[in-house]
Amino acid sequence: MRDRIQLTFFLLLLLPIKQELQAFNYGEHEFIGDKAMFKLYQNLLTNGSNAFLECAPFTLNAEGNRIVFNSLSRFGIPIGYGTLNALSGDHSENPLFLEEQLLSQNGYLLKVIEIQNTYTSQHYSAAPDLKIAKLDPNYISLAAKSLFHFYVYGKGFDEHFDFFRTADVMKLTNPALTKEVFDRLHKTNAINVYVTLHTYAIYLAELAGINFETDKSKSKTFLYYAFLFNSFADHFLEDSFSAGHLLVKRSVAASVTNNKALHDFYSRYGTGVINGRGENWKAFGDGFLNQYHNSFAGKEDLTEILYPILTIETERVINAVYLSINDLKQAFIKKKDNTKKTRIIDDIPGSVHQQAVFFFRSYPALQLIPLPYATKLANFLPDSLANRAELSRANQKPFDRNFVRSRVSNSFLIGVTNDFALNADRVFQGFDFRFNAGMISSRYSFNSKNTKAGVVDVWHGYTASYSIGRSVEKNVASSYDRWMLKAGIRSNFDFWLTKNKYFGLFTYNEIGYERVTNAGGIVYVPQIGLQLGSLFNINYFNLPTLVRVPVQLLIPLKFKVGSILSAKHPPYFFSGVELDIVF
Repeated sequence: MRDRIQLTFFLLLLLPIKQELQAFNYGEHEFIGDKAMFKLYQNLLTNGSNAFLECAPFTLNAEGNRIVFNSLSRFGIPIGYGTLNALSGDHSENPLFLEEQLLSQNGYLLKVIEIQNTYTSQHYSAAPDLKIAKLDPNYISLAAKSLFHFYVYGKGFDEHFDFFRTADVMKLTNPALTKEVFDRLHKTNAINVYVTLHTYAIYLAELAGINFETDKSKSKTFLYYAFLFNSFADHFLEDSFSAGHLLVKRSVAASVTNNKALHDFYSRYGTGVINGRGENWKAFGDGFLNQYHNSFAGKEDLTEILYPILTIETERVINAVYLSINDLKQAFIKKKDNTKKTRIIDDIPGSVHQQAVFFFRSYPALQLIPLPYATKLANFLPDSLANRAELSRANQKPFDRNFVRSRVSNSFLIGVTNDFALNADRVFQGFDFRFNAGMISSRYSFNSKNTKAGVVDVWHGYTASYSIGRSVEKNVASSYDRWMLKAGIRSNFDFWLTKNKYFGLFTYNEIGYERVTNAGGIVYVPQIGLQLGSLFNINYFNLPTLVRVPVQLLIPLKFKVGSILSAKHPPYFFSGVELDIVF
């Protein structure tokens, strides 16, 4: 009975710790969309088309500072283009479902908007995920199953169009097929979703222009839905600028291993990117829009420190969304004036490569987004650029991405323990099967030259393991079968000697339940180890698993020692190697 109580107590330690869901921050999407829409409206007043304004589904609000969609603002809650951006994909599966919810007096999206407005008015970028999950029954499932907010890591710009289907655009003309199309889009990527929905929005804007002279009512309906579908498209255009969305290899299975932690790391610390205009910058991510990121660093004079209202990076995202909306205006005017004979869907070429080049050149917003790493740049950079070689280097997959993934993401490891190099009478020989999960805290820093030399990075997270083997008492030549189930805290301390060489110290501090022959009890198992591969230029993190495991067996890259402490028996000791299997 006592053993059962002890085991039950230990299993409680293994219960998942409640974490916030991954959120693509509501307030940031809303801010970008509203700014872009206001920019379009100002442009229309000076350089626009009276016909377009006559059919447009939006107006300037009474305060004169925001563009709103009156037909969607039935219940006293102003719905702007940014509101639609923010709700798309995160809170609604498709634009027609979004519209239906906004027009339902008891719809949960109105409650979501109200609580989000409460938090954004207090300068939060979004309301807490757990509060939103209580209001939105689809929030958790959409976050878990949807792959379409992300790039496909390791695939270039061309390859993102492997998923594009012109047939999907045409199916959207039938509302009954909308769910079918979006079920497929959910499994693709942010670039494909943007292009598919933006193409359909342009098609609708063309229909609006064609019908302007003969049927104003139909023209207004088509233009309204053009903006509704484009607002959905622009959510994914905005996601394309988030560093956290560039470096995650998104899949349902990867949700268990690397998604949230890697996403959050790069959103916070940023990553270098380039775009089709030859611009090179450090992109950050969700929760870090329009922040200055130590803009005083590296400045030699106080007059060089600048804090613009909108950072260059924020202006770039807003301009991309403005260009996207502007495509609708251009499509409407060209069809109304009959200056374009073909429809957008008639112009789309057949091959994947031709489609990539066509959309890149036809949709100016795509020239501003970060190009996916490993893109073949020949067709996507102007020939006049003098720094093409530098941009090509910047577009290579980040060398340290998998190292970071090993530190922050969930991982599975196998340890082989024995008494190697130990002069102990009591030793444990066997195997550890370990699962590292979640992050408690971390410190990732750079020196004054913005490199890693001389700094120490610290990572703390959770760990759980199952050990099985034999306890050996050398002084009496006896051994016992033993298994242990443990959980606790893992820590990594990385000491950087140069900008790309470090040695790592890692520890496990676990408490657990053990069973030795027919007796059981609580144990404490501390361990400490060294990771030295980087000092010898062995970067095994970038090796495929099938290669990485043999390399670690041939060259022990992680060596550890530890002890088993219990009130029921003297200490047992062990040493051994640890193999990173999955991270």
